Amino acid sequence: MDLKTTQKQLLSLMVAFDGVCREQDVSYTLHGGTLLGAVREKGFIPWDDDMDVAMTRAEYEKLENALLGNPSYCIVGNIKKQFRQIGENNYWIDIFICDYISSKRLAQKLKQLLLTILDVMNRDKNSIQLSDFSKYSISKQIIFKMAYYCGKVLPLRSKVWLYQKISRDICTGDKSVYIRSNDQYKGRQKVFPAQWLDGYQYIPFAETEFAVSSHNHELLVSFYGENYMTPIKDDRNAVVHNIVRAEGNINL
Repeated sequence: MDLKTTQKQLLSLMVAFDGVCREQDVSYTLHGGTLLGAVREKGFIPWDDDMDVAMTRAEYEKLENALLGNPSYCIVGNIKKQFRQIGENNYWIDIFICDYISSKRLAQKLKQLLLTILDVMNRDKNSIQLSDFSKYSISKQIIFKMAYYCGKVLPLRSKVWLYQKISRDICTGDKSVYIRSNDQYKGRQKVFPAQWLDGYQYIPFAETEFAVSSHNHELLVSFYGENYMTPIKDDRNAVVHNIVRAEGNINL
């Protein structure tokens, strides 16, 4: 699919997303490569073919409720959440939900492990084939594969309920730090201060503007390091995104 067309369609979808958030007083921040593009390029990173946002659990629930019965837009996904136009599978905005996690290392590891196991349990055969387990230790590969096969016998409703329960209520500590609980494995390992999502501002993006955390510098340093303003091409997700577009809904 032509990249310029994809970016044009994504920008249009993001304008709609931002409109819903403004109307319903939902706070969000651009996230990941989309945030990096906004700060560094004032638009898309040239090779980017998706858009990401992040928000707290409370803000996500406001958004989810606001979209109930909406004739044009919806949120799809069991654990991974995407904002989409109804009937359109080629373009989406990934929504990363930030939940509290304990500041104690052992409790963090426990919560992250439980979420990873439930994430793998929830995956279907298409999404599990897209996962590169070779980068993990043999012990982790065994745990993930066992979780995947055990997940086949558990009802979907139960797996999603458990994931949400652990994300929202387990090992929350003093509610001073967050993780992106529905992110990929590597993303879930990033723990950051809750105050980084205390304030928001609008900055230019292409011919419009979108919201970012007032602590966007700190977020970008935590994602990409101090030299995040130096471009480094990374299009590893392009293959996965094209497969998802071809297959439609996949439980990622």
